[in-house]
Amino acid sequence: MHDLPSLAPDPCERILVGQDQKGRWLVQENQGRTETHCISRDAALRFAHWERHAHTHAVIEIVTEPLVPAVAA
Repeated sequence: MHDLPSLAPDPCERILVGQDQKGRWLVQENQGRTETHCISRDAALRFAHWERHAHTHAVIEIVTEPLVPAVAA
């Protein structure tokens, strides 16, 4: 019998909302597929909720530790 790959979504998929060390708001998908800079916390949360439509099983997490941008701003 062959093991079939799981079709279940990754339960660890998260959309992170937080600030970098300079205080700029970021939204990052923890698997590296998405990153955006936002002008405010509200804008970051709106983007995270919009992005969740593409990652329907992702959990939005507001982080307190500084996020490290993948792309220099």
